[in-house]
Amino acid sequence: MEPAPLRTAPVVREKGCLRRPIHKHAAEPLGRQHSTGSSRSKNNLPAAQVIIFVNRTSGGGRAGEYLKALGDGTHKIRLSKTSGKFAQVRAFDLRDGESGRKSGFLLLKELSQEVENPVRVMVAGGDGTVMWAISEMETTGVNLEKVVVGHIPFGTGNDFSRSTGWGPAVGPGDLIGHRWQHLKRDLKQWIAADAVAFDVWEVEVTSGAGFAFVHGGHRCITEQDKVQHGLEELADGRWRMKKRMVNYFSLGQCCRAGLGFEKRRTSSRLGNNMRYGYEGLKKLFLQPAPMVSDVVNELSVSGSSSSLASLASTATPDDLFDDDVTRQPSDASDDSEGSLTTTSSAALRAPAATQQQGAEGVLSRSYSVNLDQGLPSAELLFLNVPSFAGGANPWAWSSCEGQFNEDLSCSQDVGDGRLEVVSYSSGLGAAIDAANGKLRTPGRGAGQRVASAEGPFRMSFKSPAKAKYTSTDGRVYLQVDGEFFVAHQPEEVNVRHWRTVKVARRDKDITQFGCFGL
Repeated sequence: MEPAPLRTAPVVREKGCLRRPIHKHAAEPLGRQHSTGSSRSKNNLPAAQVIIFVNRTSGGGRAGEYLKALGDGTHKIRLSKTSGKFAQVRAFDLRDGESGRKSGFLLLKELSQEVENPVRVMVAGGDGTVMWAISEMETTGVNLEKVVVGHIPFGTGNDFSRSTGWGPAVGPGDLIGHRWQHLKRDLKQWIAADAVAFDVWEVEVTSGAGFAFVHGGHRCITEQDKVQHGLEELADGRWRMKKRMVNYFSLGQCCRAGLGFEKRRTSSRLGNNMRYGYEGLKKLFLQPAPMVSDVVNELSVSGSSSSLASLASTATPDDLFDDDVTRQPSDASDDSEGSLTTTSSAALRAPAATQQQGAEGVLSRSYSVNLDQGLPSAELLFLNVPSFAGGANPWAWSSCEGQFNEDLSCSQDVGDGRLEVVSYSSGLGAAIDAANGKLRTPGRGAGQRVASAEGPFRMSFKSPAKAKYTSTDGRVYLQVDGEFFVAHQPEEVNVRHWRTVKVARRDKDITQFGCFGL
């Protein structure tokens, strides 16, 4: 009895070579699963977990390519043929679902409780999208200790991405690539990036007559604004906003220009930068915002004694650290003139790191600056990162003259628990610094360093009767992480440290490739 013939694939002659056709699944580097799938590869190595949260409108809609390519399933991508390492990748639309019940964040919550290594969360969008994603993690109850946040920059400024080594913008071309080659290349970089500490702050604004945001070229407030920006109407008719911040908070002339830019935002990053420059010139000379010192009564800063300094012309080193001076900062409705003061930690509570008196020999202090007399200001910046308005570095460029200790000559660190405060005496000086983030022009460095401190920071505003508004409805222009808005007749602003998270920081010395730009 003859043995049965072996079943083999037919031999095909192609361009002079003999080959056997390869089955499609053997050549496909990526498998798709609609469940969470195994978190380990065949050689029992744990698979890296990567979730991409996408703001599909960012980058003129280009960020949505991740959603089109990855869909709603789990994709297992082999990162190395020799080591057998895999990554499990998923993509979710940030706008889908109710806050606290979004499917992507519920999955992230589950993964953060199960996996050994932190989940890599990449946020595809602008700076505001990064903070939106972190806030949604908190709302959903994600264990932030088991998450590392990275940025795929599709916004206009992308200061978070610049500060963490991922560059100013996503470069042109296909984000996914043929047979996933571009995505695989970027995955390797996302997973290999260092996990470093990054401070997140909370900005609380109390307004006597409400807020307004830009929608469809008009100022208004929507139900979505109330959720996204933490807005609530108080029992006495006032409004309060609580919003988290990763990059910076500011008020003044640049915010006035930014609001005008939001009304006429384009789908092009280059077009947006040109529009922002045009709005800056127009608002500066034709429709200026009120001087910060015309509406703010007093700025109070708290922190350790070694970190506090002031540039008020009436202060001396002896005044700053005199325990006998204990006047509280004035309220917004206080008609008395403010002055530079310091108080003990019993009078103004210190941040968590220094609440215990005498801990490690550090005494918590605070001081207040009257902006009418000591520090006239057209723009006031609270900086967490060394990048502002798309690449400017106000702290590095600003003047240290008049400082009272060496801390004001320090460089910025995104994880040191401090904010740096810079003031500009004119809107033109602030505008020139903002422009220098994109093009080197004369006149850079007009800012004056005010403080590098742990906070909290408190601004009390003048009463409507004393404030010098430039509009009849008492508009003051502000922004948090590049999201511009109006506060009508504001009363108080408090900026305090919320928590520290882990972010993916890329080594700037490594040549960038894949989807990232310069």
